[in-house]
Amino acid sequence: MHFVFLSPHLDDVALSCGGIVHSLIKQQNKVEIWTIFAGDPPPGTLSPFATSLHRRWQLMTNPTRLRRREDSNAAKVLGASFRHFTLADCIYRSGDGVTPLVNQEEDLFQEIPGNQRHTVTQVTQLLENNLTEEMNIVSPLSIGNHLDHRITRAATRALLFPSIWFYADYPYIVKEDQKLKDYLPDDATEIKYALSKSDMDVWKQAIAAHRSQISTFWESEAIMMQKVDLYARNGGGQLLWKTSL
Repeated sequence: MHFVFLSPHLDDVALSCGGIVHSLIKQQNKVEIWTIFAGDPPPGTLSPFATSLHRRWQLMTNPTRLRRREDSNAAKVLGASFRHFTLADCIYRSGDGVTPLVNQEEDLFQEIPGNQRHTVTQVTQLLENNLTEEMNIVSPLSIGNHLDHRITRAATRALLFPSIWFYADYPYIVKEDQKLKDYLPDDATEIKYALSKSDMDVWKQAIAAHRSQISTFWESEAIMMQKVDLYARNGGGQLLWKTSL
């Protein structure tokens, strides 16, 4: 089978389902990871919030190019091929050409505003122009309500494909206020993957390849590995959900 995992950003598939990706590849499936919002920031001065993230990531020069390099390394670890599309992350976008969409952490998690409906259309058209009928599309459930995750899911659901698969967004899924059932489509069929030790090891290595992003969620790489192990022991990172039209 041919799977295309949609990653809103340059780490989401590695974070959420790297073990499943590796397991599928071991079973002789073809797996691609397509990152939607992987483009460079627009020219001009960045918002203070975006600049603060670059500082935290320790990527003050060419941050997106360096993050794409991290992602290519992660894909190599997983054994998957990858594509990087050129839309910009929401931290670099504005709704009116002037005012940033995101000015603080809380702004990352919001309903799709009216001025971003055109972005949903852009992503839908991008997918329509690149997908073929034999591909199995795997979208984030958008757990946590990150704007770009919601846009990716909305665009995927707009496609007239016979079936669409979904994965749970990690680490947002482990936050106390998030409930999986609130995000699952009514017609979703659960499919479980038994992850081997090698799948687990590769999953954690792929996350670690996104070195700049470790500080976003964890105090260190070692703690990341402990948390991923705990997530997996509780059944996380081992499920996909398939829907049919």
